Amino acid sequence: MNWIKYSFRVPAEKLDIVTAVLTDVPYLQGIEIEDYSLTEEDCRALFVDILPEELNQKQESIPISFYLSEDMTEKAEEIKTFLRPFLCQEIVFTTYSTAEEDWANSWKKYYHSFAVGEKIFIYPIWEEADHNYPITIGLDPGMAFGSGTHETTELCLRALEKYMQPGDQVLDVGTGSGILAIAAAKLGAGQVLAIDLDENAVKVAKENVEFNGEQTRITVRTGNLAEGVTAQYEVVVANILAEVICLLAKDIKKFLKSGGIFITSGIIADKVGAVEKALTDEGLKVIEIAEKGEWRMVAAHA
Repeated sequence: MNWIKYSFRVPAEKLDIVTAVLTDVPYLQGIEIEDYSLTEEDCRALFVDILPEELNQKQESIPISFYLSEDMTEKAEEIKTFLRPFLCQEIVFTTYSTAEEDWANSWKKYYHSFAVGEKIFIYPIWEEADHNYPITIGLDPGMAFGSGTHETTELCLRALEKYMQPGDQVLDVGTGSGILAIAAAKLGAGQVLAIDLDENAVKVAKENVEFNGEQTRITVRTGNLAEGVTAQYEVVVANILAEVICLLAKDIKKFLKSGGIFITSGIIADKVGAVEKALTDEGLKVIEIAEKGEWRMVAAHA
């Protein structure tokens, strides 16, 4: 089935009411809003302080879109009648035809198989594994962060391979797709606890853990950082933002065993000093800072 995408712009101050009107239309399955601006409160909530220029600019009008199947295009005029009482402007839709399978599969073109070092081969589940590598990890990244292609994920994978010992108990904070937890299990970890605040990420991670046959060694659950973690681990890995790492560092000794390793990335170059200080202030000794592009990985001993 083909679908028609209808796009138009609304004044920023009218976005909420227009969204509410469209949400109440029973035959619309969803709407798409391209609002790139973030308030200062948004930035603080997301621990964001470096943004692309367009995110720092307030948008005067916001692009908004909805989809109708080809056999329902006459409903577009009806939708205009719903919107007119709230908009002091002529409503003009820009239309674009798209096939249903494009929605389901077009994003997959951005994910391809690749190797990390000489041991680990990561592949999307719609491609084939390369069994010339001793460790293969199949992933369906879905909406979760962590396909392995991001520099920070690769830095953490290399550090896990370097520092983790067989049988180590591992805590993965901010697991995303579950890639680091799965890698730890396949590298010989004893038990792995993987935590993420995002329920969608937890769902994706559980599916990836099952696909890789590691559900007996990996537990995935929803949680805020390491809240509620009572055990201690030989290895803690966290691929999250620098500001969040600094918060996590304050409690790191509660769940990192003496002599254990903390592996963390998600750190841009000019934040590495703050992360290093946060860790040393808690009594950890930084043993490695690795880099890839603008990103850094910090490994520290408890």
